[in-house]
Amino acid sequence: MRCRASCSRRRWLLLLLFCVAAPALAKLDYRVEIEAPAELKRTLEKGLNIVRWREDPDMDAERLKRLVDEAVHEAREAAATDGYFSAQVRAEVESAGDPWVVRLSVEPGERTRVQDVDIRFTGPVTTDDEARALLQKVRENWT
Repeated sequence: MRCRASCSRRRWLLLLLFCVAAPALAKLDYRVEIEAPAELKRTLEKGLNIVRWREDPDMDAERLKRLVDEAVHEAREAAATDGYFSAQVRAEVESAGDPWVVRLSVEPGERTRVQDVDIRFTGPVTTDDEARALLQKVRENWT
């Protein structure tokens, strides 16, 4: 009889412990909202680590903060690859609701355009008669 009461108490204590600890063990749920021009937005939705790691079962507030900081850098880099070298990127996390919301805002600024290119070659290739035609092709077909 004593064992049954003791076992029953242990079960209730384990159940209580599980109920108290389970929320702490649950992953942090969040969604990402990106405000950017359509083409850049699509690129960011596919390429940002913060989007890719959204379903990580080990996600917590500290890890999310690192991903938010990284997303700002990644968004600037993505904008630069499209010619936007002075993009302004802001990120904020709204943690009041469930799921949390990460808002990333990208103002790309003016796109840099290449107007003229002058391709010059140096070294042994410039004196190689067979290479001259290839070098000329490179200059003519530069896009």
